[in-house]
Amino acid sequence: TDGTGVTDYMISESKQPSSDAWTSQSPVLNFSQTSFPHYLIFGDREYKLYMHFRDEVGHVTTKDFPPFKLDTTGPLGSLVINNQDNLTNSIVVQASISGNDPHDVQEYFLTDLEYEFNRDLNQFINFKIKPVFLKFPTQNQDVISFSSPFTLSPSQGKKTIYLWLKDGLGNISGPFSDVIELD
Repeated sequence: TDGTGVTDYMISESKQPSSDAWTSQSPVLNFSQTSFPHYLIFGDREYKLYMHFRDEVGHVTTKDFPPFKLDTTGPLGSLVINNQDNLTNSIVVQASISGNDPHDVQEYFLTDLEYEFNRDLNQFINFKIKPVFLKFPTQNQDVISFSSPFTLSPSQGKKTIYLWLKDGLGNISGPFSDVIELD
């Protein structure tokens, strides 16, 4: 609220507003703009934002927001099948999974099918069989190592196994892969 009315506003990462990034409006005594976009162009990191209001006579009031971290990146990970053996005579192999993420590695999806993933939407697209993520037996872990049996398709030949990981914020990463030949 301002006695003369708010005529301009902006969100910035600086406590001092710039002179050229103001959004103008008709004077408003009780400013209640509910939302407007502010693009976080510098990627995943901690942000501290400030809301600036300017009245008709040029007085500026600044309100700060609590700091927050933007995280749009999925976990780092790796997959090793049967201790990196090149051959197997069994359709059941051992998948050794490792991953790390500051927001916990929560779930995994193992498959021998190739999936198309849209990173901008953070989702799988154009699939015949819906991906099913499984929770790790131990939750709330920044770093995880886990071993699980995986059943290969029974036809002989080279097999590529793909691993996808999901963090506690829902960010998905992958595929991490390994190859083994069923003989």
